[in-house]
Amino acid sequence: MATTSRSREPAVLAARRDALQVDARAGRIRRVLAIRFSRLGDVIFTTPALSLLHERLPGVCIDYLAGGPAGALVRHHPAVNEVLRFEPGWHRPNWVLRRPWLVREIARRGYDLALVFESDQPTRDWLERVCARAGVRHVMSRSSLVQPAGLPPAVHSCEKHLRLLTPLGLVPDARPYEVFPGPEDIARADALLRAHAAEAVRPLVGIQAGAHYTRFPDRLLRSVGLRHKTYKAWPAAHWGELARRLVAERGARLVLTGTAGERALAEEIAARAGAPPELAPLVVAGATSVGTLAALVARTDVFVSIDTGTMHLAAALGVPTVALFGPTDSAHHGPYGQRGTARVVRSGIACSPCKKPARKACTLNRCLAELEPKQVLAAVEELL
Repeated sequence: MATTSRSREPAVLAARRDALQVDARAGRIRRVLAIRFSRLGDVIFTTPALSLLHERLPGVCIDYLAGGPAGALVRHHPAVNEVLRFEPGWHRPNWVLRRPWLVREIARRGYDLALVFESDQPTRDWLERVCARAGVRHVMSRSSLVQPAGLPPAVHSCEKHLRLLTPLGLVPDARPYEVFPGPEDIARADALLRAHAAEAVRPLVGIQAGAHYTRFPDRLLRSVGLRHKTYKAWPAAHWGELARRLVAERGARLVLTGTAGERALAEEIAARAGAPPELAPLVVAGATSVGTLAALVARTDVFVSIDTGTMHLAAALGVPTVALFGPTDSAHHGPYGQRGTARVVRSGIACSPCKKPARKACTLNRCLAELEPKQVLAAVEELL
């Protein structure tokens, strides 16, 4: 069904929901396509919905359409049958050029239901049209969802995704997000640790200090008023002090993760740690695949990160996680469902968290600059 103003009218949405419920009760929902483009954390946020669907409707076959390497995070998920990868790039005309291929791929698999987990409305609308063109019988997204009666408004992104399953008669429950590394990635991660004599050193502490828009070039970000996510950054000097104290006081071996664009920052933190040769930090920023990164993070004893996808990766793997939050709201984007194994640390200043317009205009980043290393270290100590 094409996305139009009429298709968003309450009566039309209710009719679509009722038709889906009829097919679900009759057992006619057999093949489902879950769709989420974008980054690591965005894909991880969909995993509670995948688990609920797999558990409550065990006969349903679920495929996953991902927009990049983040699809590796659900390749070994028990609920997922196959991961399809669609990479049109950031240049919008590429989406038009590759649309026929995507329509054919979806059509030949004969899906009964598409769950479009996208938060960006233009992308969501485009995907709804693609699925309708491919003959998918039912397409559900936030745009087509009627707020279920008797349920409070969803707050966290995971909860918003879980709500897409309510037309199937599935009541959302509290369940964590989860990631399952594959055996080949586990083998690569273990080999990497052995090569650096790090597998036997404890504690092994992971650090993710950067959060970049890795999919988009700088000139595009500037054209739409964005910058690489420096508003989430904790000062390098603070990271260095935390690293130094972890090495000196706990004898920790550090594993510094990130993208290739964050490698310089990771190397700076490693240098500031002042570690002896036997505890030299392992810098893997830009040197691993997403799957190997997941397996490597799973080997750490505690993971310290700003608000980024790797933080969610650590929490989803069950690794004790310390999450540094400043301008963003942990109620919406914080560790989800990890009872007792995650700590959110803030400076506590009054303007944090803030809304996006203020976030873009702020150049001081006081909410993170005033978060002291001793506060973060105390949270790490609680979890070690």
